[in-house]
Amino acid sequence: MQSAALEEVTLTNSSDIIISGDGTWKTRGYSSRVGVCAVIGDKTGKCIDAEVMSSFCKGCDSWKRRKGSPAFKKVDNSSR
Repeated sequence: MQSAALEEVTLTNSSDIIISGDGTWKTRGYSSRVGVCAVIGDKTGKCIDAEVMSSFCKGCDSWKRRKGSPAFKKVDNSSR
């Protein structure tokens, strides 16, 4: 994707490039936990950037199961 961005800048002779962006969620409504977005260059039509988004964190979920353990208390206290 970095080469696509460089190609877009080269074709426009400027770092001010025109892009198009779009995103979608896995399910309709506000209950979806996973989504994706992409940025496309105007001149090349190539993907300059893409991002996957999630409201679920496996690490956080793992620590929730350890709630009450000495390790959890140590992590919980350090985050305050």
